[in-house]
Amino acid sequence: MEKFTRVYQEFRTAEPSVRELRCLEVLFPAILQPVGKTDRFVGRVEPLPIGISIYEGYLGYFYDGARMNALLGHPQLSFKLELRLRTLEAFWRGENSVAKIKSAQRQAEVKYTPDKIRRFQNHGVIEPYYRINGVNPDYSKLLQKGIPGLREELQSVDLAEADDKKRATVTSMLGALDILVRVINQYAVYARDLSDECVHEESKAELLHMATALETISDSKPTTFREAVQLIHLFSLLSGTGNYGRLDVCLGDFLVRDLENGELTEELAHQLMESFWLLINARQLGAEGRMVIGGKGRPNEEAADKFAQLALQTSASVKEALPQICLRYYDGQNETLFTQAAGLLSEGNINPLLFNDSSLLPYIVQNYAVSEEEAEQYIPNGNGGFVFWHRSIGGPAGAINLLKVLELSINSGRDFISGTEVGPDFGKFSEFHNLDGIWDAFSREVEYFVEALAIQEEILNTVINREASFIYASILHDQCISDGHSIFDGEGPLLGSGVEVAGAKNVGDSLAAIDSIVFQDKLIYPVKLSYIIGENYEGFESERELLSKSLYRRDIRNKSDDFIRRIDQLLSNTGSGYAKKSGMHYFAHCPANGKINMAFGRKTAASANGRKGMELLDCSLNHRIILQSHPEKITFPDTEILQRNGMHLFQVSKMLDVGQQLTILQALRQLGVGQMVVNVLDRDTLEAARRDPENYRNVMVRLGSGAVRFVELDADTQEQIIIQLDD
Repeated sequence: MEKFTRVYQEFRTAEPSVRELRCLEVLFPAILQPVGKTDRFVGRVEPLPIGISIYEGYLGYFYDGARMNALLGHPQLSFKLELRLRTLEAFWRGENSVAKIKSAQRQAEVKYTPDKIRRFQNHGVIEPYYRINGVNPDYSKLLQKGIPGLREELQSVDLAEADDKKRATVTSMLGALDILVRVINQYAVYARDLSDECVHEESKAELLHMATALETISDSKPTTFREAVQLIHLFSLLSGTGNYGRLDVCLGDFLVRDLENGELTEELAHQLMESFWLLINARQLGAEGRMVIGGKGRPNEEAADKFAQLALQTSASVKEALPQICLRYYDGQNETLFTQAAGLLSEGNINPLLFNDSSLLPYIVQNYAVSEEEAEQYIPNGNGGFVFWHRSIGGPAGAINLLKVLELSINSGRDFISGTEVGPDFGKFSEFHNLDGIWDAFSREVEYFVEALAIQEEILNTVINREASFIYASILHDQCISDGHSIFDGEGPLLGSGVEVAGAKNVGDSLAAIDSIVFQDKLIYPVKLSYIIGENYEGFESERELLSKSLYRRDIRNKSDDFIRRIDQLLSNTGSGYAKKSGMHYFAHCPANGKINMAFGRKTAASANGRKGMELLDCSLNHRIILQSHPEKITFPDTEILQRNGMHLFQVSKMLDVGQQLTILQALRQLGVGQMVVNVLDRDTLEAARRDPENYRNVMVRLGSGAVRFVELDADTQEQIIIQLDD
C-alpha cells in the first residue's frame, strides 16, 4: 500500500492514464492470490483498503474504511505498523475519488443552490449514488483478437498529429496489456511449478491444463473454451469491472466446438463452469456480477443457447448469489431456456432474472434514444435501468423519494418531521383550492431535485474523468482504441444516467385521496389535513381510516393510476431536458426496489393515503402470488400495473412444481411484464433462519434485483421481508 501511495503521489500531476498505469503496475501481480484447491482457473485477489476500480462501491481510487479498520484492529499490530497505516489512512480519506467528487459537489452548492437550501444533503428526499454501473466490456472482441490482436490494433492508431493526452492513453493501453501478459506468465510458471510438486495424478493433470492454457493466451488468441474463460476472468480481475455482458455470445462457439471435437465432455464443461462461477462469486461484486443470456441480437444463437443452458445448470448446482444470470427471451427463441428457468425458480433458486424483449425493446428505443439494432444489445442495469453492451456506461445518479417531495409540496418546502426548510416554497396546502395547485408545486419540486441529481452526476463524470482512465475497460469499449480516449473522455460510448424513483405509488394514492376527500367531498379541510399529517394521525384515527378506505373505491384507484402515469411522464420530460443540458445521451428513470424504500420511509412523515410516518414506502412492483390447486385461477395484478417500467418482484409461495411455475411465468409473459424477479419463499423457512442462522446460510432472498443471504440482513430488513409474505 505504501508503494502504491508513493507512485500515486509521484504521478499525481501526470495524465490520468499514465498515473493509472503506474499504479496498476504496483497492484498486479502483488494482490493476486494462489490457486485454490478446487480451482480450475487461476485468478483470485486479496483486495487492499486502497486501490483503483470501477465497480459498485469502489469508484476510481478508492479507500475502504472497513478493510483498513480490520488491519488496524489486528491483535498483534505493532505501534510502528499502526503508525504507517494511520498515515495511509489520513492521506486516502481525503484523496480517494469519491471524496473528491463530494468536495466538488459541496462547491457546486454555492452556484446551484438558492437561499442556502442544501439540495444535496440527505434529508430523505434524494440519495446520490457515487458509482458507475453497467460497464460491460466487449469480451467477444477480446477472444476474437486475443492479446496480440489488441496490441496490433493499438499500434496501428495514428498518433502523428495526436495531442499529449491521446498519446498517453494509447501508450498506457499498451502498457496495460504488458501487465496482463506478465500476470499470465507468472501464473503459468506457478502452475507448472505446482504440478512438478504434485503427487496426485488428477490434480497434476489439472495444473498442467492450467499452465498450457495460460501459455497459449499470453501470446496468441484462445482456441479452446478453457482458454477463453481463463482470459476473460483475468481481464475482468485486472480491469476492476464487475459485469460480464453477453457471455453466451462470447463463449458459445468455444463450448460447442470443444464438445464436438472431444476436447470437452459435458461433465468436464460443467466442472469448468462451476469453478468459473465460484471465482466470480469470490469477487464480492455486490449488486453487479451480471451475465446476460438469450435475447435478440445474437449472431450465433444456437451455440449461444448451448452456453445459456449450461449457465442455468451451473447456477442451480453452485447456489451462490453471483453471477446474477439475466435471461432475455422473446417469441421465437428456443423455449428450452424459458422452461429450464421455470424449473430452477420452482426449486427456490434465485437465478435467473427474466427480461421480455418483446415488451422492453420498444420502451428502450423510445426512452434511451437508440436505434432498434442498438436496443437489441441492452444489458439490464440496477433496479430496472439499461445500458448497452460495450457501447454505453451510466448511473443511476441516485434515488428520489417522491413521497417526501409531496410532503414538501404541501408544507411550503419544509420537512414535517424536523421543520427544516429542504425545498423551495411553492405554496401552502391551505392556499391550494384544487389539486392543480398541489400538482404544480409537486412538479416544480420534482424538477428541482431531479436537477440536483443530474448536477451531481455531471460533477461525478467530470471529476472521475480527471481521476482515472479505466484503461482495461476502455480497451474493450467501442471507439476508445480508434479514437485514443477513455470511456469518460470522448464521444464513443453513450454516456447516460438516470434516477431510481421511490414512493410513486404512495404519491398516486395520496393525490387521489386528497382530490376525493379534501377537494371534492370536502370531508377534511386542507389546513386540518396538513395538521393531521404533522401529528402522524395521533388522535385522528377516524380521519386516517376515511383516507385509507377511500382507496378501496374503483374510481379513486383509477385516479391513482392516472397520477402514476402523469408522474412517469413528468420524470421522462424532466430527465430528457437535463440530459441535453449536461451532455448525456439519456437520463432515464425506473422504480426503486429493495432497501431504499425502507431507508426513505424512515425519513418520511405520514401521508394522505393513511400511511403513518416512518413506515416502509409502497412499491407497486412487489407482488405476492399465493398458489392454489389450479394455478390458472390465480388473480394477477392489473395488466396496467404489470406493464409498468421497472423490475417486478414476485414472491411465490413454496408449494409448487415445475408445471405450476411455468404456468405462472407464461401467464406473466403474455401479460407483457418486461422485467421479472421471482423469489420462491415461505414464511416458516425464513422464521427458522432467524432462529438458527448457521443452519440456513444457503437461504437467498432478492432485494430489488440484488441477491443476498437472508441471515446476513439486519433484523429490520428480515422483518420487512417476512411481513411482505403475509397473505
